[in-house]
Amino acid sequence: MKVFDAKHIKNIVLLGSHGCGKTTLAETMLFEAGLLQRRGRVEDKNTVSDHHPLEHERGSSVYSTVLHTEWRNYKINIIDTPGLDDLVGETTPALRVADTCVLLLNAHHGVEVGTDLVWEHMQRYDRPVIIAVNQLDHPNADFDLTVAQAKEHFGNAVTVMQYPVEQGDGFHRIIDLLKMTMYVFKDAGGKPEKQPIPDSEKERSEALHKELVEKAAENDETLMEHYFEKGELDEDEMRLGLKQGMMKRTCFPVFCLSALRNMGSGRLMGYIDNVAPAALEMLAEELVGGGKLECVAEGPAVLFTFKTVIEPRAGHITLFKVMSGEVKEGTDLVNDNTGTTERINQLFIVDGKERKPVEKLVAGDIGGTIKLKDTATAHTARTGQVDQIATDRFPRATPAAGDQGHGQQARREAACGVGGDPKRGPDDRAHLQPRNRTTARGRTRRTAPQHPEVEVEPPLQGGRGVQQPAHPLPRNDPQERGRHVPAQEADGRQRPVR
Repeated sequence: MKVFDAKHIKNIVLLGSHGCGKTTLAETMLFEAGLLQRRGRVEDKNTVSDHHPLEHERGSSVYSTVLHTEWRNYKINIIDTPGLDDLVGETTPALRVADTCVLLLNAHHGVEVGTDLVWEHMQRYDRPVIIAVNQLDHPNADFDLTVAQAKEHFGNAVTVMQYPVEQGDGFHRIIDLLKMTMYVFKDAGGKPEKQPIPDSEKERSEALHKELVEKAAENDETLMEHYFEKGELDEDEMRLGLKQGMMKRTCFPVFCLSALRNMGSGRLMGYIDNVAPAALEMLAEELVGGGKLECVAEGPAVLFTFKTVIEPRAGHITLFKVMSGEVKEGTDLVNDNTGTTERINQLFIVDGKERKPVEKLVAGDIGGTIKLKDTATAHTARTGQVDQIATDRFPRATPAAGDQGHGQQARREAACGVGGDPKRGPDDRAHLQPRNRTTARGRTRRTAPQHPEVEVEPPLQGGRGVQQPAHPLPRNDPQERGRHVPAQEADGRQRPVR
């Protein structure tokens, strides 16, 4: 595998409500870059991201999945996450190690309750945000209404970077306001043809371009002076201003997509390459002792583990982000949480269920290893004298009502998953049940009835635990969507629905 330097590695997490197209976009990004010869489909159960049998049964993501693509000499690490809020334990660790959030909005639903819930979790991490309006080829797509709702919910930082000329079945032209050109796609999608902006769109595009220039200029005094002197910024100056705006969270650029038809994914990846910040450019990590850790390639090797996967043959697979320095096979690391020394015997990157060996991983990259004896999720491993990386923003496990009141054993099980493996960490929640939620704007909705109840079954031989559904999960069938899952009292009795 090719080794990328720290400046050419970008880490993104795909976020959004259930059914907005995150897995399809991830698959399209790999296909568009040439890493896949044939693009999979969620319906065909052959995508790189949704590889678990439970996801095939559900027809949607249940676990967060790490994969990567390569676009124009950049490596983009992608973490595809579930859209259901009851599976937030899979989403939060991904937010912890990503450097940019890509929030997908469904063009024919706009900002949904699930979007508001995802936004609440995003707010805790202050990551740069890109908004992608997907499914613009849907007959009921409404780009302008979706953007208006985004501004209402997320503020004036929402900034249009592209807009569609047509929507619905005829969607195939996108006007890019940074490059001031029009992309024309064939019916099969793929690489678009660049054309001048037509006269019928010049007035609108010039007005939106001016707004984009002003948004880029307001983040830097030098750029503001250039704008006042020339009345314009060139493309490189705009990229610099937009990057600063993303890092200050004063600019959330909006892109147009049809992930299913492979329209717009290449331009999105190009923007991630050229504008989205790399790990080297992000704020330093806070340490438990009060210090800070800069992401630098020349520093001591420091790893932060964000996910532990258990496979029947391989055992524990530990996924981590290199926060500083570089790591190779044979490297000895001290676990700062336990004080033990661990050796990296295997080093690889992951694409769904596939593991691909690599020579080394540098600062900012994401990879994995196997059979670490005393290293769990949210641990820090290092070669130099570095304190633990702060993990106070990881959510704590929330046991179901029926699990409360059973003493110390229940609390211990809630901390690592009932009967589960403590290496999986506090995010390995037990018995996640549907419950009332309040959105960021104060609206209270009951979570969708198809949300799964997930528990960890009792330990298998050797003490290993695996996630399994507590009950058969309803499929994405219209007759199943209206079925209510009744809540329960603490003693296990059904509580009447009012």
